[in-house]
Amino acid sequence: ITVEDFSKAKIGEFPADWKTRKDVGKAVYTVQEEGGKRFLRAVAKNLGIQAAKQFNTWDLNAYPVLAWSWRPVEFPAGSDERDAKKNDSVLAVYAVFPHSPITVKSVKYVWSAVVPKDTHLESSRGLTQVHVSESGTTRRGGWLEERANVLGDYKRYFGEGEVPKPA
Repeated sequence: ITVEDFSKAKIGEFPADWKTRKDVGKAVYTVQEEGGKRFLRAVAKNLGIQAAKQFNTWDLNAYPVLAWSWRPVEFPAGSDERDAKKNDSVLAVYAVFPHSPITVKSVKYVWSAVVPKDTHLESSRGLTQVHVSESGTTRRGGWLEERANVLGDYKRYFGEGEVPKPA
């Protein structure tokens, strides 16, 4: 099941069926195309903002694995996800799960400049479980395909109870 391929999105614009936590994020994210590949590009300086696509039809039991491609271009200077004051990843992909009327639980996959691959971290008082999927700056500028078993990661990080449907 394809969550998004950006083939129908307008180049240079924020994707129509996406949203941001703050309106300023719409200027950060634009659809771009290089070599026939369309993708969502973020350009931000001193600003951390997420963009999201609502995807309520994801059946984790049937499709537990999420796959994506990402390409780091410029790493945040001095970033280190282990330090709350320097917590800035070059790239991140979230799987988000309803938790309460005002909060969500998330499994966040990051590419870190310095934290070793496969490190597990927590943020947001444990509501966000962070998995370092890639580490280092040597592959700057190159595309890399990732795969994560979101169902398995949710159970491992949040416990073996019932897994809510991702949003």
